[in-house]
Amino acid sequence: ARSLKLANPFANGTREPVFIWLVRLAGALFGDSQRSARFLTLIFSCSVIPMTWLLAKRLELGALACLAAAGLAALNPFSVFMSVQGYQLEFFTFLILLFSALWLRGSLGAAGAAGAVLILTRLQAAAAVFPLAALAAWRLRGTPLKVLPYFLPPLLALGLLLSSAKVNTGSFTGTLDHAARAHTAI
Repeated sequence: ARSLKLANPFANGTREPVFIWLVRLAGALFGDSQRSARFLTLIFSCSVIPMTWLLAKRLELGALACLAAAGLAALNPFSVFMSVQGYQLEFFTFLILLFSALWLRGSLGAAGAAGAVLILTRLQAAAAVFPLAALAAWRLRGTPLKVLPYFLPPLLALGLLLSSAKVNTGSFTGTLDHAARAHTAI
């Protein structure tokens, strides 16, 4: 985050940009240290608990199941451990829950925006965002314009991410090529 140039916010090496931007913002707000990144992920880790409850509520699981889901999220040892590590996992988990709750509510524009942020946080999120967009389009048969607010933001985010990877690394998949080569060599 320290090396992020505001003139080129997508040139951030091996990471997708949104988490880098958030760490940079946390550094500006709380001081440039590891503690600011760890505090940021702690905030998102704590936010996962009410988001889990909200998602269970959207699934109409009943009050007891909602509380149980939130309780399990709060007491998950892995989440408790990861909450103060300063990694993007807690932010990504929060975004997945937010995206899912918005999608279940039928807020296609808001779900599309959350899907775009998901893709800009982790490229692999496109594997979930676009199939759910297709499912939403299928559910709204005959009204393609209603689905456009859902498809457009993720498509723009994916296009931005891929084109910036091409400019910065010479490949549309950016640094994923190196990781893929390392796994196929095994």
